[in-house]
Amino acid sequence: MQKETLAINAAFRDKRDRMIQRLERMGIRADRAPDGTFYVWGNLAGLPRPLNEGMGFFRAALERKVITVPASSST
Repeated sequence: MQKETLAINAAFRDKRDRMIQRLERMGIRADRAPDGTFYVWGNLAGLPRPLNEGMGFFRAALERKVITVPASSST
């Protein structure tokens, strides 16, 4: 059982690392790689408008059938 668990961990770690590398190539910086999930808090500040804010990025990604969850705050 431990052998399978280690294999699964390695497979997901590889996928996570590829995702982080691709995001960085797109200009999205992750301040910290996720420890155990694929949820990444990406810094969009380096992207052009409207991609540099959560909802603009969300809409553009959705047009390409990619789901993102925009972070937002209400004051």
